[in-house]
Amino acid sequence: MKKQFYFILFVFISLINASVAMSQTLTDIKGQPLKQIIYAEFEGSPFFSKVWSKGIVEMANGAKYTDLDLKYDQLKDGLVFKGKNDEELYFSDAIKKFTLNNTPDNGKQSVFRNGFEAYKDFTTQSFYEVITAGEISLLRKNFKTVIENREYNSANVIKKILNNNLLYIARDNKIIASQNDNIKVIANAIDANKSSSIIEFSSKNKLSPKKEEDLKKIIEYYTSIK
Repeated sequence: MKKQFYFILFVFISLINASVAMSQTLTDIKGQPLKQIIYAEFEGSPFFSKVWSKGIVEMANGAKYTDLDLKYDQLKDGLVFKGKNDEELYFSDAIKKFTLNNTPDNGKQSVFRNGFEAYKDFTTQSFYEVITAGEISLLRKNFKTVIENREYNSANVIKKILNNNLLYIARDNKIIASQNDNIKVIANAIDANKSSSIIEFSSKNKLSPKKEEDLKKIIEYYTSIK
């Protein structure tokens, strides 16, 4: 009877701990203040969406937060959340994946994650938007850059934020090709043994690797014949 009591007590405590672990709240999140002044002198927005998006965040430590107000700062490649007092904060802890729901200026749900091998200027912590997921994934890297223009006969410098988007193909968390590659390079990167079939399919259907929808068709075709 005594052993049964301790067993029930152990199960009860375990369930409580599990419940606490699953119910992460806004007060559990560690954040660093966003200094709005750093963007006050820029033309254009550094964010993926200018307005707050409801979303989900999965942390590298396994914690998961839902129904947060989020903004993705593409200039810094960092995620911002709205704190309990409406302050704007960057996440202090490492993020693995996040989802942004529909907003007025972004009419779809967007999923971003990191963990891909370092590629050119991007690191393992860089976030990519996942267009299609699978053995072969199609990714979009959304990033923003700043250019400076000086007005004629003026000391004033205008800083403009520019939008940049590149499509990448990945396998096993490794970038293997980009939309800037020709179809032969892409086909060989996807599967050297099936490259001729991929090239023939692309040529027959007049597909361009520079177009998102065409790259999706190429990947779908490969998945159907592998």
